[in-house]
Amino acid sequence: MMNPFSIADDRNRANHGKWGLEFIGFWLLGLCNNFGYVVMLSAAHDILKQEKNDNSTQPVSHNATNQFDCNPISTGAILLADVLPELIIKLIAPFFMHKISYNIRFVFVVLFAVSALIIVGTSKVIALSLFGVVCASISAGIGEITMLQLTSFYAKHTVSAWSSGTGAAGLFGALSYTGLTSLLKLSPRTAILILLFIPVLLVISYIMVGASQAVARHRQYQLMSEQTTTDVDTGRENNRFIRKCLTNMGIFFACIYRTAYIPSIWLVFGLVVFEGLIGGGAYVNTFYKISIEIPKPDREFSMGVASIGDSFGITFAGLSAIPLHNAICR
Repeated sequence: MMNPFSIADDRNRANHGKWGLEFIGFWLLGLCNNFGYVVMLSAAHDILKQEKNDNSTQPVSHNATNQFDCNPISTGAILLADVLPELIIKLIAPFFMHKISYNIRFVFVVLFAVSALIIVGTSKVIALSLFGVVCASISAGIGEITMLQLTSFYAKHTVSAWSSGTGAAGLFGALSYTGLTSLLKLSPRTAILILLFIPVLLVISYIMVGASQAVARHRQYQLMSEQTTTDVDTGRENNRFIRKCLTNMGIFFACIYRTAYIPSIWLVFGLVVFEGLIGGGAYVNTFYKISIEIPKPDREFSMGVASIGDSFGITFAGLSAIPLHNAICR
């Protein structure tokens, strides 16, 4: 006779294994999806400077009127090329993307990611490099909407995993590019081409979470009635205090940057890291709130629409950077 306790233990082990696989898979999806975006921002100054050197026979020197290392084109142009296409995609895609299968969307994500790294890694013309950055932006934009909507077919821990992965991309993307160029003394172009393994890891991660099967299972039960959950109120209360703290911390940093003199670069690094934690917390709590408060039939669409907000902020930062660059480097 089969022991019922051993059957329950086997099920628990299987559920824990599935939970871990999904968490790692979505963490890697977040990491790989934003990796190229971060690398383009990290390499912005080097891309512009190297192409300036390639197109000029004169040695590069600093602006004669100040001590700053300035390029003719502001790195804000890279930031805009890296975010404007993503913003446009986020504005329009949620209204029609549900008609495109996740597999087809993912193919576009990978193709644009590979194209971006190859174009930027081989280009010697600024216009072509900017087009490569645009490809990275398109890849990140489609990827973010696709993966956030995909989490609506999984347990809530996948939202945290995805958000954590996107945050890790900022750290590992910048560190990998800096390590390749500063420690290993590789050229910016070579460093970017080496990172072509990231789209491969993205494909492996997508396969790991079993996206196609999850979506298919969800579609089968879309027409069935859903049970009312009883633990939503508890989740809301547990996260309400965190959300209020995040709002207050954002106001605090705005005041610090406007009024306070910061004497040490390490203090600046510490504030930036802490602000990153606050921003990451705000990001994950936003989508966690959607995952517990929006009904399932509307959750996929809501995940896609809510991703627009951060792109607006980055766009305004890029638009501000160009006139500030010109004023500082004049």
